[in-house]
Amino acid sequence: MFIASEGWCCRYEVLALRDGYLVQMRDVSTGELEEDYSTLFRTLPVAVAYAVMSAAYERFAEMDSEDEEFFELEAEMEMSEQSFLELSSRLCDVGIHQREGGEASEDEDNAEDNIPVLCTYH
Repeated sequence: MFIASEGWCCRYEVLALRDGYLVQMRDVSTGELEEDYSTLFRTLPVAVAYAVMSAAYERFAEMDSEDEEFFELEAEMEMSEQSFLELSSRLCDVGIHQREGGEASEDEDNAEDNIPVLCTYH
């Protein structure tokens, strides 16, 4: 495992595989993997940025807007999201979501946009 980033109830772990870097979600209280929420990336920087962004989003989503740390967490979430989007775009790595039954699919958000990917892989 390269890195783990903790959200409110889950830890997002980045693992090195032969085909890339897997970000998987583990329930902190039970230690069980949430296999429906695994995403495979080609590059380590994008995988790490995705794990950090996912954990920041989870912490923000669980925060009450009346809490003192709300605006700090909101800024952290926005910065981590921007970092992920920039790295993902620059490195042409949108990730592949693992679906039930082991099926893989490209990031659904980008597939819906019908944006052609103009990247050359070396």
